[in-house]
Order: sequence, then C-alpha cells, then structure tokens
Amino acid sequence: SSGFNGRMEPSDHLAKRMLATPGMNDPRMSGLTFDEIAAVDLLEKQRFTGALRLLADAERPIWVWSSGVKYDCNEINADYLSSIASACRGRGRLMLECYARTAADEKSAAEYLQGLLDDNILRTEKMVPGFRRAAMIVNGAYTELGGYCTDCRPAADVKRFWDMYLNKLATSPVAEGLAGVGLYAIHRSEEEDLRWACRLFRHYAIEGRTDMLSDEYGFAYNPGHIRNPDFAEGLSGWTAVPAEEGGVGAAELKNLAASQGRRDLKAGGNKACRFRRSAKRPNVLSQKIVGLVPGRVYSVRVAVSDAKEVASGKWNPRKLAFGVEVRGAEDVTAKSAISRWGEPVRVARTLNEITVVFKALAKDAELVFSDWESSGNPGGPVGEELVFNAVRVKPYYVD
Repeated sequence: SSGFNGRMEPSDHLAKRMLATPGMNDPRMSGLTFDEIAAVDLLEKQRFTGALRLLADAERPIWVWSSGVKYDCNEINADYLSSIASACRGRGRLMLECYARTAADEKSAAEYLQGLLDDNILRTEKMVPGFRRAAMIVNGAYTELGGYCTDCRPAADVKRFWDMYLNKLATSPVAEGLAGVGLYAIHRSEEEDLRWACRLFRHYAIEGRTDMLSDEYGFAYNPGHIRNPDFAEGLSGWTAVPAEEGGVGAAELKNLAASQGRRDLKAGGNKACRFRRSAKRPNVLSQKIVGLVPGRVYSVRVAVSDAKEVASGKWNPRKLAFGVEVRGAEDVTAKSAISRWGEPVRVARTLNEITVVFKALAKDAELVFSDWESSGNPGGPVGEELVFNAVRVKPYYVD
C-alpha cells in the first residue's frame, strides 16, 4: 500500500485498511474480496494471517483468492488456512483457483482432475481438519484463444471435460461440505461454453443431480469428427490444393502456441498449416467431417494468425481474409446463439478465431478452408502468409 515504498505492509495496518473498505461498510455490499496471494508465497501469507486474526470478529465475510492450489503441508500454511476459516466469525472463504486444462483423452482428464480437486482438498484437510467448509472451488472459463486459454487441445470437447469436473465435486466424498463452486473470467469464455457452464451449475449445484449431463446430450470427450485437427502430423488427413507452387504447406512456429495463450504448452500448438495468398485463385485445404448425425447442429472453430507477426511478436490486430465453409451441410451461423451472444469472427490481439455453426444433412460433410474472402475477391494482400490450427469440430449446445 502507499506509504511503504515497496516494504511489506504491517498486519495491523492492512487489517485497518480492510475494515475501512466499502465492502465492510457500504449498505449495498456484503463483504470484501482480496485478490490475491499465491500458494507459494511465505512472508506475504504470514503478514496476511496476522491481519485476518485481527478480523476474527468482523461482521461481514471476506473471500480470499488463491493463486495456485497446491499447499505444502507446513505450519505456515496451516496457520494461514486456519486464519481464513476463522475470520469474520467463521465466514472467511478461500477461493481455490482450480483452472482446469483439457487433457489428451478422458482417462488422462480423470487422472488430472483427481490431483487438481481431490488431492488438493485433502492436502488442506490434513492441515486444518474440516477446512473444506471454508473452501470454494473455482474453475476457469478461459476457452477463447488469444489470451489466457485452458482449452488447449482441439481434439477434446471442453463441454464433456467441465462436466467431469463438476461431476467429481458432486460425487466425491472428499468434496462433501464444500462452501461452494464457481467460474471465473466469463468474459474470456466462448458463448457456447458459458451457456453450458450455467446449465451444469443448475444440474449439479441447484438440482442436486449426480448423473453426467453430457451423457444426456451425447457429448463425447473426443468427438473424432476430423483427423489431425492441430496439424501435429503435418497435413496428414488433409487435402491441399495450392493456387501456386508453395502456396500451401505445413509450418512450425516456435511462438505460435504462446501467442494463442495456451496454458499447457506440452499440448502442442506450434504446428499449423500455412497459406501464401495468390492473385490467381485461393489456396484451399479440405477434409471430410465424419460421424455426423443428420439434423444435429455442430460448430467449427479455427484460429488464424499472420505468420510474420507470430515470428516477430509485433501485432496489428485486424480481420484477416480467410474463408471457412462446410459443404454438404446447412450453415446456420446467422440463426445460432453465437450471432446473438458471441462473435462468429473474433479479432483478438494475436489472432482471429472464426466460428461456423452448421446443421448436418448427412453423416458426412466437407470442411473447406481458403485464403480468399470470397469467390473472386482475395480480400487481403497478395503474398500475405497466414497460419492456422486449433480446428475444433464438435456438437453445438443449442438447448
């Protein structure tokens, strides 16, 4: 705080400031949020623990955000967690930022969630028995590429993954008695994913059900409608029709995944397809979409960037000339929720994320990408190089 010139603020000074905030005094508010202390911080936690001890009798609750959730078993953490649980007449809460990252397959996802959720709750319980009554588990809604993104694997459907997350909290004895569950950064979520999250919270936290909601909708962890969606195997599975020699090719850029904000760089993301725009005709890349159910609605998402900007790290955010078409299906993007609540073409600082929503007319369709804006109109500079990957094809939540 001001007046300490970078020195650690004394506990009593911090406690006075917290008590003076509108959250503790304004009749329109009901408590105070403190954001945030990392699980690995030591001196900060000691000072904050001292402040919370002075707030033991505060009339309004405090919610403390925890950056990181793996608390080592030691006396400092035991004292810190205890001070949160006993603050404000026992109404202190710790918001555990369990921002889950998609895994390669459902088995790996289940193992990962075991460690992220059950094991971390048990660790706090070991230090402070009954601490789960003061713990709130918060998932991250980071599914938009181009910023902080936890939906790192295009072959996975985050809808099934989030269902597994909440189902585990709803069914595991370890999570019995949690203070609550939540979702953070909803402004960084794709509109479909946010609507699905709301449906999941109703299913588990309001209706009290314990069955997997994604089973009802037929959402699989790996839908498998296309092969090689992140170009990890070059252009295998795809059909390329270059406008000129060298117009289409596989690419690998060491900064691509990082520029997309993928929080799990082990998941890949540096490989892509590259288009070099020609004045003659568009470059085209296509693949058959398989396993569709006629009459059902699906979505295609793809991330597109300027190759030179990825290499240089200097960005000029703009709409890129890039075409996405699903042939043999009905394009219903304009009638879908994304046209009302989201952005069919979202321009982020480092990329464009393009979404097409379509209704299947047969068991198969053809996904076609091109680097012309439309037939007869390149829409962008000749010679411009675009790279794209993170191709997601999955059932679209329409309820």
